[in-house]
Amino acid sequence: MNFRVLNANVFVTATLLLIAEFAQAQEYGVVTRFNRTNGSPDTSLNGTGRIVQTTAQGYDTSVAVDANGKIIVGENLIGGGLLIGRYNSNGTPDSTFGYGGVTSVDSAHNSEVHGVGVDSSGRVYALVDGTNGGTLTGAYVVRFATNGAVDTTYKNASSTTPGYVLAVNASLLGTDLDVAPDGSAAVVVDAYPHGFDVAKVDPTGFVQYSKGFFFESSSGSEHGNGVKIDASGNVVVVGESATGKMGVMRYAGGNPDPSFNSGRPVLQSFGYSEQRAVDVTVDGLGQIVTVGYTPTNQTVQVHFLLLRLNSSGAFDAQGDFTRGSTISATSGWTQWSIASYGSYYYVGGAMLVSSSVVQDSLFKLNRSDLSFVSGFAHTGWMDDGIPGYNNSAFWNVTIDPVTTNPVLVGVALNR
Repeated sequence: MNFRVLNANVFVTATLLLIAEFAQAQEYGVVTRFNRTNGSPDTSLNGTGRIVQTTAQGYDTSVAVDANGKIIVGENLIGGGLLIGRYNSNGTPDSTFGYGGVTSVDSAHNSEVHGVGVDSSGRVYALVDGTNGGTLTGAYVVRFATNGAVDTTYKNASSTTPGYVLAVNASLLGTDLDVAPDGSAAVVVDAYPHGFDVAKVDPTGFVQYSKGFFFESSSGSEHGNGVKIDASGNVVVVGESATGKMGVMRYAGGNPDPSFNSGRPVLQSFGYSEQRAVDVTVDGLGQIVTVGYTPTNQTVQVHFLLLRLNSSGAFDAQGDFTRGSTISATSGWTQWSIASYGSYYYVGGAMLVSSSVVQDSLFKLNRSDLSFVSGFAHTGWMDDGIPGYNNSAFWNVTIDPVTTNPVLVGVALNR
């Protein structure tokens, strides 16, 4: 696995140096679902609340759930290539999708998947890299029909391959994808060290805009990591600014939204030399909630960071929580993904429990005061019971609209 910032609504969210460190380890993709009330495994999924994908070596990076409770998963394979899978709500592979529940893309777009989504019609979307002889050719949004076949009606005037829409025409890696119910898709591409690109594609495949932006400086080391389409169709992007602050910006029609912080990015410091926003959601009150962490260019305790803004971009609340052991530049990163349902936030990611062990972590916060919900927490559950596996990470979390339970995907590793 190339170690880059990978996020999805979708996906997920930032990556872990853990994977770079453990590149020779065996990796199994894992899908999990928990009861939203008490955090117990939802055993209606595969009898255990967990699906361990042992047939292919890879890591699940992104997840979406359609209106019927079917779970869509994006998986990158060790050694190259990607798969898009769909499971029935009970955890069995959906045989009506692709070949035995799995589909993929053509060889020119089969590098990595950085996000998956689904619209109200059940069509599946994926953000993938285009390649030519090993050279990146751009970030593409691919749409699949409900049967898993590439939807060749999804295209624009510049599409050379129907079904594959070039969202960002540059040798850059996609980082996140969000899909609205009507099939509009938003993409953020990390143009490090020169800011990020944002694109929005309409339901037919027409690229409404594809532009480069930055939080502070086009010449600084900036990252665009997470993207979300709000109820008005505006696009919210989060990441890290040139001076190491969490950055949040909203775009309307391809331009900075003047109704959000007077058209300027919100930059937030928690007092550390660097803090990175990696995922974002918009809650039921229309508030923008982004999560991040303190990277490893400093020797501090790993912190989970949360910033909440009103729809106008005004500061509402923030949380700074110690969620790991002391780290240094030679240690791993943590990363987090967030989903909102009702009066709660569900946060999944990974927590450093020692200098050599990273374990998946899931917890629940009260929206009212950002306090932890007592008794609702999991650490290391994903690799529990898998012999020899002692490292794990949740990449992405979403809410199942049928069960209203949180669904997460990630990876379990042996080391």
